[in-house]
Amino acid sequence: MTENPLGPKNQLLVHFGQLVVVGQRDAAACRASAARRAGATPPELIGVVETALFVAGMPAYKLGITILSDLFSDGRAPAA
Repeated sequence: MTENPLGPKNQLLVHFGQLVVVGQRDAAACRASAARRAGATPPELIGVVETALFVAGMPAYKLGITILSDLFSDGRAPAA
């Protein structure tokens, strides 16, 4: 992933969005967590979910918000 011009964080954000759109909860959650570790901010992750809403509708949005809610409720407070 490091040779891609997007860089690791942005690639993981793209992966997260793609997996949310196709409804792959576990894989999407894994990518969201990895993106967070790579430096993605809560607003960036929410932006991905908002974009998924326009592509795949409310089911994708609900899935993405659920994943992020779980990610940030595991004791790791989101840093702005």
